[in-house]
Amino acid sequence: MRKVLLFTVVFIIMFTSAFSVPHNPLQAESPLKRINVLEITPNGLTTLSSLTTESSFQFNGYDIQIATMAMKRFVALREELDGKYDMIIIGEGFYNPAGVNGRNHNTSSVMNDLTNLKADELIESFVNKGQPLFIHKDSVNNGAILQKRLGSLPQSSVIYYAKADWANLGRDFEQLMSSTYQQKPSFTLTSKPKSIQYNSHEAYKRGETVQFTMKIDAPSSAASRSMKLRLYIDRDFNDQFQSSEIVKEVNVSSQTPSLSYELPLGYSGVRTWKLELIEVKNNTVLKDYEVGQFLFEDEPIKINVLQVFKGSNSSLKNANNMKQSYLTQDKQYSISIDTTDFSVFNSGVGSSQNSRLYSHELINGKYDMVIFGFADTYNSSNLSQGAVNSLKKFIDSKQSILFTHDTIFNRNNVWVNNFKGTTGQMDPETNLGLNAPNQSKTTQKVNEGLVTTFPFDLPENVGIQTTHNQYYTLDLEDPNVIPWYNITGSGRDTNDSWNHYYTYSKGNITYSGTGHTSSNFPDSEQRLFVNTMYRAFSGSNHAPVITVLSPETNETIPSNQKIPLSFKVEDFDLTSTTNNVKVYVNNKLQYEEKASLNGKTFNLQLDHYLKDGGAAEIKITAEDQEGAESVHYLTLEILKNENLLEVARTFEPEKSLYEAVKDSIAVKYSIAPKEINRSSSAGEGDQILSDLSFREKFPPGIDVLEMPQGFRKSGTKESGITVEGNLRNIQYETKDKKTYTGKPVHFTLTIRAEQSSTYLLQQAVLTYKDFFLEEKEAEFNRLSLSAAHALKEVKLTPSIVLDKGLERNLRASGDFTISPSNAAIREVKWSSSDESIVSISQNGVIKAAGKGAAQVTVTVTDVFGNQMTKTSSVSVRVPIESISLDSMVLFAGETIDLPLTVNPADASGSVEITFENDRIASVNTATKKITGIKPGSTRVIARGVNENGTIIEAEALVTVKSREIEQLTVNPNEITINKYETFSDFELTVLPEYGDASTVTWTSADPSVAQVVSPGEIRGIKAGVTTILLQAPSGVTEEIKVTVHSPLTDAGFDQDFIVISKGDTYPLSGNLMLTPADASTVESIIYKDTISANPFITVKPDGSVFGKRIGEGSMVEVTVRDKAGNEYKDTILVHVREKESDPEENSETGDDRY
Repeated sequence: MRKVLLFTVVFIIMFTSAFSVPHNPLQAESPLKRINVLEITPNGLTTLSSLTTESSFQFNGYDIQIATMAMKRFVALREELDGKYDMIIIGEGFYNPAGVNGRNHNTSSVMNDLTNLKADELIESFVNKGQPLFIHKDSVNNGAILQKRLGSLPQSSVIYYAKADWANLGRDFEQLMSSTYQQKPSFTLTSKPKSIQYNSHEAYKRGETVQFTMKIDAPSSAASRSMKLRLYIDRDFNDQFQSSEIVKEVNVSSQTPSLSYELPLGYSGVRTWKLELIEVKNNTVLKDYEVGQFLFEDEPIKINVLQVFKGSNSSLKNANNMKQSYLTQDKQYSISIDTTDFSVFNSGVGSSQNSRLYSHELINGKYDMVIFGFADTYNSSNLSQGAVNSLKKFIDSKQSILFTHDTIFNRNNVWVNNFKGTTGQMDPETNLGLNAPNQSKTTQKVNEGLVTTFPFDLPENVGIQTTHNQYYTLDLEDPNVIPWYNITGSGRDTNDSWNHYYTYSKGNITYSGTGHTSSNFPDSEQRLFVNTMYRAFSGSNHAPVITVLSPETNETIPSNQKIPLSFKVEDFDLTSTTNNVKVYVNNKLQYEEKASLNGKTFNLQLDHYLKDGGAAEIKITAEDQEGAESVHYLTLEILKNENLLEVARTFEPEKSLYEAVKDSIAVKYSIAPKEINRSSSAGEGDQILSDLSFREKFPPGIDVLEMPQGFRKSGTKESGITVEGNLRNIQYETKDKKTYTGKPVHFTLTIRAEQSSTYLLQQAVLTYKDFFLEEKEAEFNRLSLSAAHALKEVKLTPSIVLDKGLERNLRASGDFTISPSNAAIREVKWSSSDESIVSISQNGVIKAAGKGAAQVTVTVTDVFGNQMTKTSSVSVRVPIESISLDSMVLFAGETIDLPLTVNPADASGSVEITFENDRIASVNTATKKITGIKPGSTRVIARGVNENGTIIEAEALVTVKSREIEQLTVNPNEITINKYETFSDFELTVLPEYGDASTVTWTSADPSVAQVVSPGEIRGIKAGVTTILLQAPSGVTEEIKVTVHSPLTDAGFDQDFIVISKGDTYPLSGNLMLTPADASTVESIIYKDTISANPFITVKPDGSVFGKRIGEGSMVEVTVRDKAGNEYKDTILVHVREKESDPEENSETGDDRY
């Protein structure tokens, strides 16, 4: 009792001396209103009880918050020390490192040593930052980790105290606080996202914004300090935060800063956030933080679980074991559970009917989680070697497994030999649970996280079905091991997670003590179990999601058409970037793509080889980088085509991805008449398919650029364009009076995708009348196309100053941006010129490692092969004493030295240069050179930080002037482009050197031929020749000659035959139709009589046909060649008859082919 009183006196002396001395910088700046103290003792009992009966109290104008905990609890907690406490005390007592004695469940006096994991955190995140750590000298004499790691720390922020030192302790503490102690910042949130509403399930949605506002309590001069506000979102649901999870970072410019963040797509569920306020002082990063949660609603989670039980009485499908309503929550999650026994699970997939459903060979691709439970001595049921191999592969792919009661039990068995370390357990084997002594029905919470908060908000103590301790020791040195609940009762040390663990997790592995009693779990335990399954799934790797867009299962496909398969593969794990994809048709591999981009849509035309019809089973597999696989099956019916016309269409060019707004796509349609025999015809007369009419409605976002002459369109590209047109009749002819054939019809539409999306073209129909004038219909094959925006711009802040030890997420801070934001990016690659100074992760997180400067480079490549590279000069800050900056005048385009003076001179790289208007001038911080961009004035600000973390600034006026342009030169000054193609690769040179090229106007002499999209970018509109006039304000001009071609896509006659009179000349060129009609790339047109020395007609090179003698069936072939070497051929029959022939005979040829 005397020691406690004496310590209390010392504690009062410490606070009195620390906060009442006039020259204390804490008081000189702003009193620390709140002091958070962590006291660690062997048993969790405070040594400060005589000071106050409360854990918080007011003292000398300060709010003292004291948290006392046992060492065992301290080593089991996974909360961050850095930023949570202002002071830590390791109190007096014996921290016994000895292990468990026999099977005594009262372990309060043993295993009280510190872990190396926590020693590292105390030293690196607290002591090394100048935060005060008080250690009782006797506490570090335990001969173990506490003594080895903390027994002789040299840091000046550590005070070792004992009874003999109490007289000088107040003086030592005063010296510590006044000279060495680094006061961390502190804040109070005044607004934050709405916490989880368990009754209403109100949730934030994709695209909505979460808002944070705060009041900074310390320091009081935040605007003049080097401070930042960071928001983390725990995206991998492991209840921990990494720098790659910083989603937003802003500079602090007031005492009441705010931060907002727009929520992206993702799985529905809880979002755990951390808001962090950081300040850099004396090359030390200090911080305060707060953690919270909100509910998010987007893509509902679907969890497929396989439970392998020892006996069916423990099935989670049994309502006595699990309320089935707990397994679903609208718009949030659904848990689907299958069950099987060991005989089925251990067997191969072909061993039995049940094995085909639940064999171990199927878990990867079918299930997200495997549960082993629940039974006493569960591991008496053995695992086959095949099952062990499948489970190890499943674990290696980071998918979830839940081990339960008595799975890791005894020695030298398949469970312990293969999975003890995997589950986070280690020697010694204490056997505390052997023969089930000290049974319990109660637990106590250890850590707070997803397991304890969702879907159910669980209390501190959860009631469970009867259970007991397990057999091995939990490895608390592993940072991935997170204890959630410990078993209580029967004299157990409730803080002891080494031995009394009930539920814990280790990455994608979760362990639960449920199962000694294998059925009739109480409601509270069922809720805990649902939370455990939910967290186990969320914190694990997930197989990709396969979404089939078209066709639907059981649809019918004509046998003459390929299978139009369109599907998307997405992996909602944000760390997954590529997937391996395979497609099978009736077990035959038809398509494979390795390392396809996550989120890609596949548009395939698959062969089925079923010309007479039949069933086609499509199997799609997708495997992520970790090996997690998903499988999707689709069954289609292939019907033999009985239609007289076989219709089809294709894209030209065929691409897996088209560039939105830019790429023109030719849709080539073909109508092929099937050969028929005489019995299928309409008798001896003409065999004609008539009234051919085409109609297609395109999906919104598709623009129709070109169509055949006579076609018409309606609607808009925003709502969907409909194209309609009539086609020529199809005349069947016979040479042997047995079979009849018709001539195919071809036409082309040219389209363009206007948005980044996947488009299904599935509403193209041809109607016609058959030989018996009955209405018929033929549907064109479905096509799908995906379009995306190309990369246009990459921005990376040219110069960045970073404090040593500080990390910065360049995406979250806005230093790195891509335009447009939805550009289809294949790869973003980061590098540093000197990793010893500045390191960079492939997530774009830089870290200042040492003094100096390094170049950070990012290379961005989009899916079209466009590549852009940007570089930033990153300097590690050196404290600055003073800055001066002079005003300057320069011309637009001119570069001069920045008139900047920095003291000390080697700190110049630590100065950040910004402009009030960065469109007027720019600066290269590395070279300290300023460049005028355009005429105008702006303030330039030079900013640095001194050794106390206070911002030092200097500013000056920059005036940028322009010089009158005297000469313009553009290269190239003559271009040739196609219709709808854009060209922007111009080099514009102005004289004198600093003339402002941005003042030059670009004007098209004929916008109907070519238009100026923007200065320096020209788009072809129609075939023709025009000029683009460039003019400077001074009147100086330059011209660009633009020739626009309209590429030929098709050519042919508009009818099958003509009838001419003997002695007449007929111009076939009038029947030749070019697509498009204004095609300008025709190189040659050659007409040829297909019959050598034809006695009936004469064909001239210009296409004129002269009728020499009466005769039927002469054929003329035309070959149209374009400038690219492509050829288009067609034929037409020529019948020569007497002039008195019935003029009505030719009327049947009047139908336009186009």
